[in-house]
Amino acid sequence: SDSCCITNAGSKSANGAF
Repeated sequence: SDSCCITNAGSKSANGAF
């Protein structure tokens, strides 16, 4: 898993923020 890029919802985001 790319923990640096996963949001608290478990979705991937460019900035890793939700």
